[in-house]
Amino acid sequence: MHDINGAVLKEGDRVLVEMKVLNVSADQDFCNVNLETVHAMPGNGVQSTMVLNAKQVGVPFRPAQTALPVIPPLDEGSDPIRVGSAGPDAP
Repeated sequence: MHDINGAVLKEGDRVLVEMKVLNVSADQDFCNVNLETVHAMPGNGVQSTMVLNAKQVGVPFRPAQTALPVIPPLDEGSDPIRVGSAGPDAP
């Protein structure tokens, strides 16, 4: 059995399941989220849903954040500023 990236799955593995928040609800004691899988099951196209407490989920990225920022390479021969330094003109 393999995951979405082709890696072999075995008992005890921890996995991530990409889900979309359909709605959120809260009362005096609990905050819940209703979730739906982003990827439908192959073969039948069914998307699974579930309800979890909000403290059981985390948001690794928002849809607007599709990629990490690109940091351009240093010019050849340039002297990089070291982390924690006061800058290139500091004594």
